[in-house]
Amino acid sequence: MPHSPDASTPRSMIVALILLSAAAMAGQIYLIAKGVMALFSAS
Repeated sequence: MPHSPDASTPRSMIVALILLSAAAMAGQIYLIAKGVMALFSAS
C-alpha cells in the first residue's frame, strides 16, 4: 500500500521540530535581552 510523504511523516515529529525551533528562537531572544540588560547596567 503506497503512502504519500505527508502520511508517512509522523505528526509528532513535525510538532517536535516546531517546538525545537521555537525554543531556539526563545533562547536567542533571551541571550540578546541579557546582553542589552548588561549594556544598560554597565552604563
